[in-house]
Amino acid sequence: MKFFISKSVLKKTELLVVGLIWAVAIFTPAVSVIDSEYGNFYMELKMSLMGSLPFFILFLVNHFLLVEKFLFSGKTWKFIILNLALVVSVFFASKYWTFDPEHEQPPFLKHEMPKFDDKNFPHRDHKGPPFKSLSLVIAVLVIGCDCGVKLSFRYLQLRHEDLEKQKQNSENRLSQLKHQISPHFFMNTLNNIHALVDIDPELAKEAVIRLSKLMRYVLYQTKEGSSDLASEIEFMQSYISLMRLRFSEKVKINFTVAEDLPEGKKIPSLIFISMIENAFKHGISYKKQSFVDIKLFAENNEKLVFICENSLVENDSVNNNKEKKEGGIGQENTINRLDLVYGKNYTLDINKDLENEIYRVKIIIPLL
Repeated sequence: MKFFISKSVLKKTELLVVGLIWAVAIFTPAVSVIDSEYGNFYMELKMSLMGSLPFFILFLVNHFLLVEKFLFSGKTWKFIILNLALVVSVFFASKYWTFDPEHEQPPFLKHEMPKFDDKNFPHRDHKGPPFKSLSLVIAVLVIGCDCGVKLSFRYLQLRHEDLEKQKQNSENRLSQLKHQISPHFFMNTLNNIHALVDIDPELAKEAVIRLSKLMRYVLYQTKEGSSDLASEIEFMQSYISLMRLRFSEKVKINFTVAEDLPEGKKIPSLIFISMIENAFKHGISYKKQSFVDIKLFAENNEKLVFICENSLVENDSVNNNKEKKEGGIGQENTINRLDLVYGKNYTLDINKDLENEIYRVKIIIPLL
C-alpha cells in the first residue's frame, strides 16, 4: 500500500524546515555566549539578527520568486544571472552595513554591561559584522542551501502528483475491468440456464432464482472493489451450485474451503470467478468423465491460496470453439486486475499437465 502526502502537508513541512534552519543560524551565536564572562544574550542575538538580515532578504527573493518563476520554469540561465546580481548586491551593501552594539544596547542594560572596547572584546570589529569578502561565500551558501531544500520538496511534490495519477489510473482501470466481468459473467450463466430449460424446466426456474441472488451481489455488494472474504466465498459457492444443476453426476465438482480461514479479511471482488468460469467452460466433457476441483486455504493467516484444477479437454468440451476463443478474456482480465491491485506481490502459476490431462491454476494473494 502506497502512502500519500497531501500538498498542503508538503508545503507546511517545507516552511517548517526552512524556519528551523534560519532559527538555528540566528540563535546559535547568541546561545554560545550565555556562559561567557562578558557575553550578553540580548546583544548577541540582535547582532545576529542584524547580520543575517541581508542574507535573509536574499533568501526570500530566491525562495519565493526566483526559484519558482525561473528555475522551475526551465529558465536556468536567467535564474543564475539574477542570483549573481543579488550576491554582488549583498557584497557591496555589506560594506555600508554597520552596527555599533554600544550605542544600540537597550536602556535597562546600559549600567549592567561592561563597555564594549578592545580590552573586553579584542577579537570583535565594532564597525559591523564580518561581511565583506566572507559575505560572498555566505550568500552562495544561502542560495545553494535554499535551492537544495526547494528542489527536494519539489521532487516530493512531483512524486506525489505522479502517485496520485497512478492511483487514479489504477482505479479507472479496475473499474473498467470490473464492469467487463459483469456482462461476461452473466452471459455465461444465462447460457448455462438456457441449456437447463430443455433438460429440466424446474431446475431452470431454480437456477434463475439463484442467478438473481448472484446478480444482486455483483451489482450492489462489489462497488468498492473489494469484498469480505466470507461474502466472496459464499458467492463462489452459489455459482458452483448453479453449475451443478446443469451437469450430471458423471462430472465431479468439488469446492473445498479450509475451516481456519482468518475472519474480517478482504480480497478484490470477483477476483477468482473468471478462472472458475473457464474451468467449467473448457474442462467439462460429454464423452468421458471430467472434473472441476477448487480449493481455498490460507498461508500463515496472511496469504490466500486459490487452486483450481479441471480436466484437460481439447476437442469435446461442452462449449464450441468460438466460445473457447472468447474465454481468454476472463483470464486476461484476472491477470490485469492482479497486476493493478498487488503489483508484483502475488503469485500466478498456470500449468497444463498433458500426461495426467489436468489444467491447473494456482493464485496466491495477500489478504487485505
